[in-house]
Amino acid sequence: MDKKILIPMDIYKEIYPWLIEDTGYKPVMFCMEFHNMVEDYEYNLECLKEEELLTSNQFDILYNHALKVCNYLIFDLVYWRELYDMSPFINLKLKQLQDSWNQHIKTHLHFQKNDENVYFSFIFLTGLYIKYKITQGLFDISCPSTMNVDLENKEIIRIEILELYKFLRTEIKDTQKNMVEIRYNGKKLLIKNTENWFTQTISRHLDSSVSEKDATIAPSNNNSYYRPGRKGRKPDVSYLTLVISAYRLIKRLSFSNKGLTNVEGYFILDFLKFLNAIEEGSKKDDILNLRATIKNLLNKNYEPEWFDDVLLST
Repeated sequence: MDKKILIPMDIYKEIYPWLIEDTGYKPVMFCMEFHNMVEDYEYNLECLKEEELLTSNQFDILYNHALKVCNYLIFDLVYWRELYDMSPFINLKLKQLQDSWNQHIKTHLHFQKNDENVYFSFIFLTGLYIKYKITQGLFDISCPSTMNVDLENKEIIRIEILELYKFLRTEIKDTQKNMVEIRYNGKKLLIKNTENWFTQTISRHLDSSVSEKDATIAPSNNNSYYRPGRKGRKPDVSYLTLVISAYRLIKRLSFSNKGLTNVEGYFILDFLKFLNAIEEGSKKDDILNLRATIKNLLNKNYEPEWFDDVLLST
């Protein structure tokens, strides 16, 4: 595994509009990374140590300072490995992606120097996807020790779960003074719910198994609710988000035509295998399958869904 992913800050500034528009990126996703990049930063960010959210003003100061003083945007993979389970990416080598780029894209007759920015966009998307996976989509809001937890697709839901789902969505007010009190087995725990980080985290996990429709139609006089007509697994949102982001970025090439060309498609397939998002020789490792997936996403006007916006609102 490479030790770091480096993107020159000047290039990051150039591709920033693409990252926002094409991948759903928000700088606050990498709050800790920007903080670590600015070691001599004069503001003591105690709230990060307490695992709380920065205010918008605090983060803006930090982010703008990083843009001014840092030569590179750095994703420290060794540092991530100390905090998270990086085993799915243990063999990650950027040279593998660069070789595919040189083979499929850079050899194109109409390749221009500015097209290298598209390559760096894919380098950035690599860091974005890795951090999404290792933090289970919570980025700097939470630091789970495990990843890829499969939630069981149960057909029966306890009424208490539905009540909690409704309560978190309707009763919590956005205030800096929120405290969550948990009582269990004669003990009490107070959690500082600054900007709703705790309740929104719980709500996010409930979203994986409960819908507003369930909460609306479930009876209130039973202990459990049978969810009719719910079969199969939920779509792999991270995969779909990665695919649509990669497609949008590859279409930034100066010579790209309408639709997905073979060279673009084969590079995206290599990119997905590079990130272990698909397996070599699998059903998804097929350009026709990739085209069908992209066409379906475009027809649905699919937007990247790395996280719920409310989780990062300040």
